Amino acid sequence: MFHNNNGVKEEESLSDHFAEHLGMTLLERRAGYARVAVTLNENLMNGVELAHGGLIFTLADYAFALACNTAERRAVSISASINYIYPGKAGTLTAEGAVVSENKKMGHYTMNVYNDDRTVIAVMSGLAYYSKRTVQKKGNNNVPE
Repeated sequence: MFHNNNGVKEEESLSDHFAEHLGMTLLERRAGYARVAVTLNENLMNGVELAHGGLIFTLADYAFALACNTAERRAVSISASINYIYPGKAGTLTAEGAVVSENKKMGHYTMNVYNDDRTVIAVMSGLAYYSKRTVQKKGNNNVPE
């Protein structure tokens, strides 16, 4: 079962098994916006006891995926880059992402990752391609065109 504490339906989580495995929690979601979190533990830290950069990227990428996929359309990332500003040291990391601009085929999104005191520790920019295919329920082939 997907971690969820805001009444968001399981199918809206995109059945992301990797995010679930890492303990990521969906906090809020609406078209063009998502907020997700993860509580750091020793398995999510790197060799110098800071949040692993791959974890920070994955958290931002998960917010990106949730923000750009809606019931009306399927989106896939075609580009993403991240800038790390401060290290994630302990507690909970939260990623918040929203659409900046879009047209019929693509959307540009920005995700901020911050720590417990709301200090932004990383900023990710992503470009999504909007497929002609719509999101389908679990069990169907959801591979975008």
